[in-house]
Amino acid sequence: SRLTETGKEQARRLGIEAASLGITRIYRSPFERVRATCDILVGQRPVPVSVDDRLRQLDCGFFNGKTWKEREAFFKDHYEKLHRPSPGGESLMDAQRRMVEAVGDIDRWNEGEAILIVSHGNPLRMLQIAALCLPAEAALTDMRALQWKSDVSPDPFIGRLLTDARFDPAAALYGVRTAA
Repeated sequence: SRLTETGKEQARRLGIEAASLGITRIYRSPFERVRATCDILVGQRPVPVSVDDRLRQLDCGFFNGKTWKEREAFFKDHYEKLHRPSPGGESLMDAQRRMVEAVGDIDRWNEGEAILIVSHGNPLRMLQIAALCLPAEAALTDMRALQWKSDVSPDPFIGRLLTDARFDPAAALYGVRTAA
């Protein structure tokens, strides 16, 4: 789907916030809506944007194009909702593993840089849960895992979780420099 006027305004405000953080590179999902968001974010500032397929939306397989409620009804319990992939798709834990791997690689590739990651709600929520060492079941609640730093929107911007911490996927994600 295309960005709404509200989405465009949120992206403009996020661009201002990203500039104040000294963002030097953006990594994004390959999806068109994220590309459009990044085009607005970058605006007139020459910030390199790279595409990483691992930042894509959750692959719901058979349930792509259906409602989240239809997908959730397929699973019999919380364990399945987290660990069992949709037919032809992936599980929430699969999405978490690929996001952790992607952000770990991005961190190594850009040592000392302020990086903005633009992705999608479910993968970002799973990354956030890992970064805060929360149980995976936190993904199944309606409560946010932390107070969002940005007034832009509750979903696309996490902000600096742990300002000076090093990202270390092998050590349960002690921190993420800057992620959105």
